Amino acid sequence: MPMDHRIVFFVCLVLQFALRAQTPPQFVNVNASAGIALPPSLGVNRGAAWADFDGDGDLDLFAPEGVSAPIRLWVNQGNGTFTPQVVVPGGGTSRLDQGCVAADIDNDGDQDVFLCQGGGRRCMLFINDGTGSFINEAAARGVDWLGFGLAATFGDYDRDGWLDLFVSEWNFGGATHRLFHNDGGGYFTDVSVAAGVDLSGASYAAMFCDVDRDGWQDIFATRDATGNNVIFRNQGDGTFVDIAPALGASHHLASMCITVGDLHNDGDWDYFISNINDHDLLVWDSSTQSFQSSGGVFWGVAQNYGITGGWAWGGQFFDYDNDGNLDLYYNCIYQFGRLFHGSGTTQPFVEVSAASGVQSALPPSYGLAVVDYDDDGNLDLFSSSGQSGGQLARNLGGGGHWLRVKLEGTICNRDAIGAVVLARTAGTTRRRQLLSGESFLCQGDRRLHFGLGTATVVDSLEIRWPDGSVSVLENLAVDQEITVVQPSFQVVGSLTPGSTNQLLFEPLGDAGRGYGVLLTTTTSPPVALSDGRFLNVWSGDALANAVVQPGNPFFGPSSGVIPPTGPATAYFNIPNLPWLSGFGSYALAFTLDPLYSPSQIRSIMGPQFVVIP
Repeated sequence: MPMDHRIVFFVCLVLQFALRAQTPPQFVNVNASAGIALPPSLGVNRGAAWADFDGDGDLDLFAPEGVSAPIRLWVNQGNGTFTPQVVVPGGGTSRLDQGCVAADIDNDGDQDVFLCQGGGRRCMLFINDGTGSFINEAAARGVDWLGFGLAATFGDYDRDGWLDLFVSEWNFGGATHRLFHNDGGGYFTDVSVAAGVDLSGASYAAMFCDVDRDGWQDIFATRDATGNNVIFRNQGDGTFVDIAPALGASHHLASMCITVGDLHNDGDWDYFISNINDHDLLVWDSSTQSFQSSGGVFWGVAQNYGITGGWAWGGQFFDYDNDGNLDLYYNCIYQFGRLFHGSGTTQPFVEVSAASGVQSALPPSYGLAVVDYDDDGNLDLFSSSGQSGGQLARNLGGGGHWLRVKLEGTICNRDAIGAVVLARTAGTTRRRQLLSGESFLCQGDRRLHFGLGTATVVDSLEIRWPDGSVSVLENLAVDQEITVVQPSFQVVGSLTPGSTNQLLFEPLGDAGRGYGVLLTTTTSPPVALSDGRFLNVWSGDALANAVVQPGNPFFGPSSGVIPPTGPATAYFNIPNLPWLSGFGSYALAFTLDPLYSPSQIRSIMGPQFVVIP
């Protein structure tokens, strides 16, 4: 290379490195500009919850301040700033605020808040009136539990459409897990013993999630140095059994948080559990139908993936640069938090804590939430419970495209907690679970966020609702938030024996496709489809078989084609038989793609419970 060319080349290199050095950090602390001022809480596990509490479309922050200080709602003004609003004034009964989760427990369309209490204080349940004003109704609703409640998670374990509550207790001498069944309308009954989840040993975190992918919400519960972590498998009958040993997940460590994601976009769920220096990364091995092991030590897999170091507490998988691959952040209490960039492959993560700016943006802390508070499509970080109080770090972005999905259940619980969503782009499928209580102490953004890299369109979005329904949308533009309301049935009038009855339904994006409708007496055992979904009808059910029999005099046309506009109508001629009076059944509909191909079920609506008068 001639000398003048080498000089030019050298100058270009110098300029390139200089420009890189001038690139601003990805994360910057915005507490001052946002107007958030939360007091320190060194040594206290104080959480917070993010949700749209006042119904204006953006995310607010419900943040208890501990002891006898106020509980405030920091109201998002929609311009990057927050205004404090007192929920509970200071100077009252002393509190020891712990984990904080938000959910719509009564299906009335707004977000309520469950606040764990430690030190022999009773847990609190704040019912929202829809405007961001709250009343503590824990006693009246059966969840003013007295113990050392440290963390909580919501999920519908019996699929009745009402969110149930699981609480972890940090108690070295007694039972640590409490399961409260939602009996309807947000009123609860303690079913811990009957369900088989009342294990002993201190617990920091738990999460409802479908570990074995059978359509029922299991409970992954960690324990803090007092026993092995457990995976309570939901048996579908109101009881649970620990399957962690069989899956290679029964590890004994000082477990703090739990988070789940599909690290390799391969359809399997992987889990991270924080610890002291050596952490637990559970990567699913489809060949053994269990989690990977490495040298017989729980931390081996995490080390293989380059994830190690720090006394970690909160942690969560998320795609901070929207490149389509999940990354991992966890915060530490004695040093800065750590951000690891994922490649979507089996290659080790790369630590980018300093380069991303997160190392200086967030001080040491316990609790963690991931949230897009400014709705710009870049996921931000919030930490709670540290010497510096609650801190908010904004993600300045600069990465790939994205899609955010907000779900609203109609047949299932209103929040659609437990749903799984698949986004397909150019041959790649990315999956997310809609969860409650992920990470540690804090409730983050429950809108499902997909980083999409260079993809400019989402070819299809498949929503697997927690009740078994499936919806499919196609050709979605990127860099936007969409709201998807679960399609539901509508019975015209009431089901009446001895007459023709109408059932209306309108699946999303299925005009021109064939459909079928069933009535069934039971939804179990379901028919398993080849792609992991379930058609919740028993193939041997007499009522279901009667519906599909050609020429059956009791039932009219229960199949047809979805019209271009408006709902489809299925007709049922219910016989006038005495034994049918008061008979409970389930309605189920499905569409086919391509037309009338029984091997290609596309959308599933229901099961929806209906009663014959």
